[in-house]
Amino acid sequence: MKKILLLIILIYSFNSNAQTITIPDAQFEQALISSGIDTDGIINQQISTNDALAVRNLNLGPGPGYLIFDPFLTLNLSGLENFVNIEYLNLTVRRLQNGVNLNGLVNLKMLLLNNTLLNDIDLSTNVSLEYLEIGNIPDALSFTQIENINLSNNPNVNLLSCEGLYTLREINLNNNNNVNIPNMRINLNTVLGDTFPNVCIQIDNINAA
Repeated sequence: MKKILLLIILIYSFNSNAQTITIPDAQFEQALISSGIDTDGIINQQISTNDALAVRNLNLGPGPGYLIFDPFLTLNLSGLENFVNIEYLNLTVRRLQNGVNLNGLVNLKMLLLNNTLLNDIDLSTNVSLEYLEIGNIPDALSFTQIENINLSNNPNVNLLSCEGLYTLREINLNNNNNVNIPNMRINLNTVLGDTFPNVCIQIDNINAA
């Protein structure tokens, strides 16, 4: 009887753990609580899987629904990769020196990464991506410093904005589709009168482009 009871306890414990996602950064978890996403309302380094799966839009940057927290602290977004139903994600003006894991966010359509201190980004699994902002806006506290943007696995992108991204050297659009989208736009505008560096844009078909 004791063995059976112990087995039941272990199974329950395993299931309970399997139904939560670890959120190690208290600042990130507080943002989720403030937005009504983390429904237990407690900073305990975890969120229920159901809460994460219910999220379609997550705004951690300026704009409607802006969640205010210390802009000088580096934000650890570990756990975000489990929010697999996200379609809109705004991380503008967030210090992400440790990077951000977007692997598995296959439903992500709109991504804003202005002024994030990122120097690299992996978008290879974000196959639904349509809109990407990954530049720098004036008067922000941090700067995105990416040199290469690889969109070879993102055939649905129709707008890429790299305003003020003076470190940019290469955009890879070898994905058999982007240049065939009639309204495909790439924004390489400068800010404050600076000169934009030469950027190599790789494409499948130069005539279609």
